[in-house]
Amino acid sequence: MISKREEEAQNRARMHSVGPQLWGRSPGVYYIETESGAGEWETDPARLAAERKTGLDALAIAEEAAIGWQLGSRTLFKSVKRMLPGERIVSCDNRDVVETCAYPEVPSCIVERLSAQVCEAFEAGAALEFSGGLDSRLLLALGLHRGVRPKISFTIGEEDSSEVVNAAAIAKEFGVPHLRIPAIVDRERIRDDIVRFIRRTGYSVNAVTHAWLPATLSRLDEVRTAQVSGLVGEICGGFYYTPYDSVIEKLGLERQWVAMRLMAPRSRWSFLWRADIAQDLEAQIYAETDAALHSINGTWRERTDAFYRNERVRRWAIPVLDACEELYRVVTPLLSPEYFGWATALPPSVRTRDRQPERDLLRRVFPELETFQVQVQETVGTASNSTVTKILRRLAGRKRKSDLGALDSAVALAEDSKLREWISSICAYSDLGLSTEGVERVLGNPAEYPELIGVLVTASVAWNDLHQSGFEDA
Repeated sequence: MISKREEEAQNRARMHSVGPQLWGRSPGVYYIETESGAGEWETDPARLAAERKTGLDALAIAEEAAIGWQLGSRTLFKSVKRMLPGERIVSCDNRDVVETCAYPEVPSCIVERLSAQVCEAFEAGAALEFSGGLDSRLLLALGLHRGVRPKISFTIGEEDSSEVVNAAAIAKEFGVPHLRIPAIVDRERIRDDIVRFIRRTGYSVNAVTHAWLPATLSRLDEVRTAQVSGLVGEICGGFYYTPYDSVIEKLGLERQWVAMRLMAPRSRWSFLWRADIAQDLEAQIYAETDAALHSINGTWRERTDAFYRNERVRRWAIPVLDACEELYRVVTPLLSPEYFGWATALPPSVRTRDRQPERDLLRRVFPELETFQVQVQETVGTASNSTVTKILRRLAGRKRKSDLGALDSAVALAEDSKLREWISSICAYSDLGLSTEGVERVLGNPAEYPELIGVLVTASVAWNDLHQSGFEDA
């Protein structure tokens, strides 16, 4: 006899398997993986972990610190797995099995299908998240293709930033109302905002990266019904391609690629754990990354393409969209079955880091927009952010530039007495092997280690909720 919560979770998972947003959203259910299949379904991973009397997973926390998300179906809770976008339950022989569905088929009329989705959202009053980059320009072009403009477009950033200037110029040229919104860190509400946000992602988001988002976007509540986002448009390009792909493949330098392209320099995260624990965690991360990179047979580029789709998109980007759904309705045409099917069907031979297939699609839809963009770039200029630059920065041990709003969020979260109390609790949990000195170093220098502040806050929220659900530390 299963519980009502388990039945609800199973039903939600089964409904997800036939839904139109199969690949674009998470079902929001969790389970315990067993040798015979999956069991004990739940919609709350903390409650499931408490019922199983498991604690936090040190490897999951380390993966968040080192690469920015958990690999595979791992959650912050030991033994608790996450059902991912594109997965479904198959019940057979009195057991539940989780399997991955095939990618959607390529539609015969990709432009018209995408244009219809965008125009429907714009006509219903949705705002356009507009950075002026390729993805948001494509969305605007899909609307202009049918003569439909968004009610309003907006860009988050400083007034003199190249992104804001670029977006404002394009919006003005094509008759689209445009707003600039600064990133706002509201110290009075930041803890409550990020705790709710973390829970909605299934505890799979860096707290600092998104702590400022609810307060900032609340300024749009009176001027839009939803937001159209171009997130994950780069799936049609070679996100992880480097100029050295052939060398990596021929010489078997995959571990070096992981160190340079995925993981932060060792000194930037491993000191959070005791030395012996950190060494073991690092080895496990390399092993899991290697397994993920070999999830399919194929060339190096085919495998990194699959890694991007299966790891970064499904396990990092989509949970953030899920969490935003409580703040506003999210419309993601570039995560729709139509676009996803089109993008994933592209062979590596036509994929490029500058996403030529997506640029060709934009030119087909509304070429005037691409022509004007070139003129704007020549006037405004864009900062170099090449793969070589990223690799050299990592090799030199330099931290990457923090996301918008992250520094102020890190300082505000590090100063919150309740969060510091929760963080102290996870330090005392011996199974994690955290270094008290390392944690104090991060808390004492939030502007120096903003991402690690986010890791500690997310883990501490998960720990507190675990205990609120009845977990007792043995």
